[in-house]
Amino acid sequence: MKLLIVYNALKPDADKISLQSKDILENSGAKCNIIEFNDFINFENLEALLNDVKAVIVIGGDGTIIKTAKLVAMFDLAVLSINAGRIGYLAAIENTHLELLKLLINDDYKIENRMMIKAEKWQNGALIDTAICFNDAVVSKDAFSSVVDIDLNLDSDTVHYRADGFIVATPTGSTAYSMSAGGPIIDPTLECIVLTPLCPYTLLNRSIVVNTKTDISFNITEKNKASLFADGQRVFDLDENSTVKIKVCETFAKFIRPQNASVYKVLSEKTRFH
Repeated sequence: MKLLIVYNALKPDADKISLQSKDILENSGAKCNIIEFNDFINFENLEALLNDVKAVIVIGGDGTIIKTAKLVAMFDLAVLSINAGRIGYLAAIENTHLELLKLLINDDYKIENRMMIKAEKWQNGALIDTAICFNDAVVSKDAFSSVVDIDLNLDSDTVHYRADGFIVATPTGSTAYSMSAGGPIIDPTLECIVLTPLCPYTLLNRSIVVNTKTDISFNITEKNKASLFADGQRVFDLDENSTVKIKVCETFAKFIRPQNASVYKVLSEKTRFH
């Protein structure tokens, strides 16, 4: 069995955790290679690097886990995540329980498919750019704007908002920025999209949950400046001539979990939700 270990060198002790993980797995009969996260995301030939790899073990915080999962999803690979960050909501294993890595050797695990979305920027009828989002796509006002005027288009219906922005979250992302903004908690294995306005200038500030077949788009309706953020990273600018179209990705991010793992138990432990 061939495995790849990706670790974020900026996280405390992540390099030591990677070596400990390699020892545990190789003593159990696996073959492991180790690569630093920045080298991994900038690797010129990922297909060759991931050839014959059964799974990718990623050591870091949620940001590291998300970026790695999005990359390897293109090669139909799953990730087993070890927490080396602060909260590590997405981590399957804490770094104090590395013996659980043997579940890979024993095939004693389950794989959870997590849907992703893509945000497309259209300008004057032409596709300009596309961003893949694991947690969310966020239309956000410019730093010097008080609010932004947004038309939310759902199929043939349009709802106008004046707000700081809008969050479009996957079920997994429902427990990230969307939850902080008052959005609902969605089972991460479902296939739906959560739409949550940011500080809307209205008494109606509820989230909307739609199915994945809904045509979703946004238009900036006034001479406001805004930006599109994908999983917290600013990816492109928006103005009154821009349209953002939200679509479901054809590929899923895949996460390896212990058989007894529960999203609700993790939610309780990580957020002190009792």
